[in-house]
Amino acid sequence: GLVEKEQWTRDAIHPSLFQHPTETDLYKVLEEAKQRVPALITQGDHAKALDILVQMKPAIDGFFVGVLVNTDDQALRANRLSLLYAVDALFRHYADFSQITVQGT
Repeated sequence: GLVEKEQWTRDAIHPSLFQHPTETDLYKVLEEAKQRVPALITQGDHAKALDILVQMKPAIDGFFVGVLVNTDDQALRANRLSLLYAVDALFRHYADFSQITVQGT
């Protein structure tokens, strides 16, 4: 997706650069999930970890509706991509979803 196509680094996320409430919303749910998901996986509670990831969907959807990730402002673009990278990294901590295939497609 978008994160893979862009050349960017795992720079720190700077909440001070957020311009839209959906950026803040996604950041908050991400930070909460980062505190819980790895521990749940370590404890073997994969179902609860997945439930937390699924609960992030409204914030992720809102982010893509609310902001233009590929803005011309390089600082905003880098910050938004760093936020997406952090979301991707959390999901990959659970599983590499890119490896999932659906038969017949």
